Amino acid sequence: MPSPSISPEYDSQLAHTMVQLANDIYQKRSEAKRRFQSVLKPKKFHFLSRKGTQCAIASNDEAIFIVFRGTQVKQVEDILADIEVDPQSAFGGKVHSGFYRAYRLIRARLLNKLRLHGNKPIVVSGHSLGGALATLAALDLSLKRLPVTAVYTAGQPRVGDKKFRSAYYDAVDNRTFRFSHVDDVIPSIPPTKVPVVNFEYSHVGQKIYVVNNKTLTTQYKRSKNVFNTFADAGGSLAAHSCDGYEKAMQANIGFNPLTESKLVEEEPVVKIRDVKKALEDTGKDIEKGASKAADEIGDFAKDSGKKIAKCASKWF
Repeated sequence: MPSPSISPEYDSQLAHTMVQLANDIYQKRSEAKRRFQSVLKPKKFHFLSRKGTQCAIASNDEAIFIVFRGTQVKQVEDILADIEVDPQSAFGGKVHSGFYRAYRLIRARLLNKLRLHGNKPIVVSGHSLGGALATLAALDLSLKRLPVTAVYTAGQPRVGDKKFRSAYYDAVDNRTFRFSHVDDVIPSIPPTKVPVVNFEYSHVGQKIYVVNNKTLTTQYKRSKNVFNTFADAGGSLAAHSCDGYEKAMQANIGFNPLTESKLVEEEPVVKIRDVKKALEDTGKDIEKGASKAADEIGDFAKDSGKKIAKCASKWF
């Protein structure tokens, strides 16, 4: 383990390791295991998977590391978990029902496997949907008096209401570090207020902005220039990539954004050629993202069609 010790204080090396693992878990199981072994040199490793929810548990002499996988377009269960925004009572408040359902799918197995890893500090991580599941797990394990020492998430959506946030704050908030790229749209959803279900969502943890995949800061001021909106919107797909978050962590090893940050202001787009470039880049990013999404959804549709046909042949 590259970090000399596991601490509830922000650790730049541990931040990089946990976001790297949150990226590695998107790989196929065998490759994810190989990468975890390369990074952590674990003595024990378990990979849990049930109906789209996936989680890796690895432990070495220093700690237990729990990492949740984020959304995959080809997994219908992931998509359903993301869109189920209606609230459900849990942990003294109300939480996103889709995220909670996804976590409950794997909760019993997680608790059972943790018993095999001994009594060690626990570090939890995840990207996107994985960050939401990491948040639920961190509070759940803390309430069970398990030693959750730190939580590192990247690009995670909001999980629960103010009562949930209060419960989380009392249990583990000061040990939670939430990285949010300034152009990433996922951390802004679900919206603070959801009129359809008359519900208000809140974030948890200490927010750390990621700027241009290389700068970390707790102070960021967005430009009010209307032309910046085009560039921001065009970059939102790329900004959510875990690759970018991992690069930012790597670039900031040795830097503590909670104590060393300076105000970062978004540079306004003021020149005509810059406006033109921003518009062109936006179009290219949207076209690229749409093409990729179409391919993935097309593959998903084909796979789903095969499964339905297979089931139909058995039923009829």
